[in-house]
Amino acid sequence: MSDLAGAPLVPYRLTSPGLRERAVRGMFWVVVSTASTRLLQLGTNVVLARLLAPRQFGAFAVATIVINGLLLLNDLGVGTALVYHQGDRDVVASTAFFLLPILGFVVAGAGVITAPLTARALGDATAVGIVRLLSVSVFFSSIAVVPSMLLEKDLAFRRKVLAEVAPVMAFSVTAIVGAGLLGAGAYSLATAEVVQSAGMAVLFWLACPWRPRWTFDTAAARSLLGYGKHVLFGAVIVFFATNMDNGFVSRVAGERVLGTYVLAYSIANIPATEVGDVVGRVLFPSFVQLNNRLGNLRSAYAQSLRALAVITAPLLAGMSGVATPFVLAVFGRQWAGMIRPLEILPIFAALRVVSGVTGNLFLAAGRPRYNLMIGLVGVPVQAALLWFFVAARREGAFGAAVAVTIASVIALALVVYLTSKVLTIDFFAAAGTALQFAAAAGACYLASRVTVRVVALSPATDLVMGAVSGTVAYLVSLFLVGGGRHMVDVVDLLRRHEGRTGLAG
Repeated sequence: MSDLAGAPLVPYRLTSPGLRERAVRGMFWVVVSTASTRLLQLGTNVVLARLLAPRQFGAFAVATIVINGLLLLNDLGVGTALVYHQGDRDVVASTAFFLLPILGFVVAGAGVITAPLTARALGDATAVGIVRLLSVSVFFSSIAVVPSMLLEKDLAFRRKVLAEVAPVMAFSVTAIVGAGLLGAGAYSLATAEVVQSAGMAVLFWLACPWRPRWTFDTAAARSLLGYGKHVLFGAVIVFFATNMDNGFVSRVAGERVLGTYVLAYSIANIPATEVGDVVGRVLFPSFVQLNNRLGNLRSAYAQSLRALAVITAPLLAGMSGVATPFVLAVFGRQWAGMIRPLEILPIFAALRVVSGVTGNLFLAAGRPRYNLMIGLVGVPVQAALLWFFVAARREGAFGAAVAVTIASVIALALVVYLTSKVLTIDFFAAAGTALQFAAAAGACYLASRVTVRVVALSPATDLVMGAVSGTVAYLVSLFLVGGGRHMVDVVDLLRRHEGRTGLAG
């Protein structure tokens, strides 16, 4: 392992006023940014679902699998290493500044050249042009890595708000105009992605006050790549884990079924990716700045999981309960194939919340190889389950949802074991807390599901009534099983923001 991986953590405590205040402020601005962008994206998806057919979404999803793979090579884990690095800031960041665009150009070129091969391998030769167009976005993304990660390293999330929201608005306008007025189909999405990545590259540099020096330090490059290789290997495993389901569905069931599955997967994972990842973006640099005393890290980890569970549990349980009226009211009957997957995928998303926070813990503790180990176990298990449910039983999108969910449940055991090697955990207390949230989430699901079946008026009415009853059931049951203090903790966290002005971000 490189010297970087064994470097000591900066001696700050999350419980100290300075770091706590910065973390809370950072969380606030990340929530503002993410809520804004995700609402825009959700609204855009709803509009595009009315303009595009599932088959066109599927063609774009095939191309996205290729691009997601290229983006791994585009970064090589250097962005995460930059946040973790404790050395000379200017030297390390300048080295990354010159290294990453070169990699981005090479990777983007490789995407253009190999597009016919990769598209055919995934079962959709019509996606070649889309892959080539999306490859341009890979290069723009490489330019944005250094300023984006430096802002996160400094917990300066307020400066990132405009840089993250404005390009998403550009994506929405470009995609809707291309699909609705120009009839560009899947190419409207690809063009919008290029516009968004280019806009982010420009705005991140405007938001970041740091400017590179004309220096490239080979020792710094080795150090960054030494830490980054563990992040990269873990990311490669995650890539296979999160994209092999799309590949199976595309090859076996076709791009139309893939389109419904991808949209269901995206919707179901909103609480995990947009709430869990929001917290994770703040947690990683905050964990890095913790004192390496065990109590501080354990306390921050436990508080993070509880806060996430309070927020995401009712969203996920309620989403599963109202899946039918939600799909019919929001997307229309042509997307009815989303319903069954959307009833299962929230369980998978809930486990992603846990693994996301734990992954940041492993990175900050200098043990990125643990994420790799989890992936090495999970990927073959998931591949076997996908073969059984999608290829052998021909269950399509629903089979893929079941497969990834079961694989996540199995991987959770390893996550718990590895966490115990980093932290000393009171498993009885942890199990008790988990049962409290599980009971409340179960009550939320049952209330929303029963309400939908009893009311049965119209999809929109059923959706509203089911969401209201599920929320009430969750809050009441959480307090009844003794979990009310977790809700109070979240409220107290929010109150720390109340009345603050001039947040430094």
